[in-house]
Amino acid sequence: SAAPTSVSVSDLLDNTITSSQGGLAMRGASAWSGLAPGTNGQVLETQGAGANPHWVDKAFRVAVAIGATPLASQWLGGVYVTDSISFPANFSGSRFRCGTSPTASFVMDVKNNGTIIGGVTIAAAGTTATFSTTSGTSKSLSDGDYLEIYAPGTADLTIAGIFGTLKGTRI
Repeated sequence: SAAPTSVSVSDLLDNTITSSQGGLAMRGASAWSGLAPGTNGQVLETQGAGANPHWVDKAFRVAVAIGATPLASQWLGGVYVTDSISFPANFSGSRFRCGTSPTASFVMDVKNNGTIIGGVTIAAAGTTATFSTTSGTSKSLSDGDYLEIYAPGTADLTIAGIFGTLKGTRI
């Protein structure tokens, strides 16, 4: 029989839980396990005592609310960007609606530094929006950029109570 060898606590954890830099030891429902590192910029989110934590992207949201009927080409809202952010293709996960429907398709321009990067469309007689980005691709903005939303060039005198949120992530 061989002589016993010493094993450090670090060796024990590496062999049983995780040896990845940035990995975390966590207690599951019935045993200890390792949680692999998240990707750059993600944060650890708890789901309470009944579930395991997980990595999530840091959210970035641009909220807009317009109570009155907007004028033609009216600036509806915007944000001066202080962190690099990314919006997914076609602003996936974003939500907009109105209280009173437009009589014609109502397309709001979304601009980055004055250049159109997408649109928010509320269909004629509709109350919820669909979204598009130029070329159907994700859009990234950097610290110092500004994001703005504008009403269509032709006023719709029936739409009112527009509100919503563009959803992105900090990168």
